[in-house]
Amino acid sequence: MRKPQIGRLSIVAVVCLSLMLSRSEALAEIQWIKSVAQAQQKWNTSAKPLLVYVTSESCFFCQKLDHATWMDPSVGVLVNDRFVKLKVNGQRNQAIAKQLNVTAFPAVVVFSADGQVIGRRDGFVEPGEMSAFLQSVVPPQTTHH
Repeated sequence: MRKPQIGRLSIVAVVCLSLMLSRSEALAEIQWIKSVAQAQQKWNTSAKPLLVYVTSESCFFCQKLDHATWMDPSVGVLVNDRFVKLKVNGQRNQAIAKQLNVTAFPAVVVFSADGQVIGRRDGFVEPGEMSAFLQSVVPPQTTHH
């Protein structure tokens, strides 16, 4: 007696679904630049704004932001699509933290392509609020036909 093919189809469907989900998660994972020089170079050659995330290894709310907000697919895709993104350890790079007036971690500062501060959030921000904030400082590009 021949075994039904449903089992194999189910396995194939599960594998395909898993691959699709991992691909979407990979697309949503923020590709942070961790070198100020590299971020500056990329920002200089881009029309995108610069998002600077100032963090600290020992900061509870930074870890919460990393695992809850930045890992949220809607936030990750938005950040990857619309920003040059720099992640800076404010304890190791105190000069940058001071220059950005960071007095507590985490801090998110957004600069326009011409270098003006266009947005800032200090402390932990929920994914929905972060998404709304980022969309408000950099609205989606409209296409012209």
